[in-house]
Amino acid sequence: KFEKVLAQYEIHREAFHGGKLNGVMSTKLTNASEPIMAEVVALLKSQKRQGILDADIDATSEKFAILLGNQEKIWSAVRGIDGLLPTEEHVETLQRALTYGKRIWKELDLSIQQPKWHLTFDSHLLQAVKRFGGLADKTDEYVEAGHQYWQRWHGRYCRISNYKKREAIVRNEERKSRHPEIVKLVESIEEGRKRKHSASSSRKVAAILNKEEKQASKRLKRESDMYSGARNE
Repeated sequence: KFEKVLAQYEIHREAFHGGKLNGVMSTKLTNASEPIMAEVVALLKSQKRQGILDADIDATSEKFAILLGNQEKIWSAVRGIDGLLPTEEHVETLQRALTYGKRIWKELDLSIQQPKWHLTFDSHLLQAVKRFGGLADKTDEYVEAGHQYWQRWHGRYCRISNYKKREAIVRNEERKSRHPEIVKLVESIEEGRKRKHSASSSRKVAAILNKEEKQASKRLKRESDMYSGARNE
């Protein structure tokens, strides 16, 4: 049911991303956090267990909403302001945001056994900003290429409803595609296509040049005949 709520905002887990939200989906979640959390709260209240109060659900959901906003604030700050290096005031704001975010995260009893959590909240991020003036922009073409590669594989087997079975088939077929014999066969087919396309293109170019040459020859002959006729007159 939570997945249906997210689907209304075109947010979904990516199989090639470990069954989690990738960067684009996370950004969508952050941008639409308020309406999403409102729908999630209503859903939780309709499905709540006995002994759970609506006030408890409201308090917890509010903390989640605050945490999402806190994450947006942190990662906006580490890149500086409009490309400029962060000032002392920016660094202090970042430090307060990190301290507050770490406290909320632990109050929600979320997992902290993650490298990214450690790098973010255990001072490594803050020290990097102080020492290097923020985080530099980095190219992520290779990451996107990897996403597209696995999207193609999952697209082939998207009709298999069982997640574990689908993932097992995808991994198996992808592994087969990297077998030396398969790679060699695919390369030979592609090379044949290139030769055929090249030969076909060469014939087309030759035909076009021959046609243009004939047209030019006819035009010159007509002009020559006209010139000769004018002289005779």
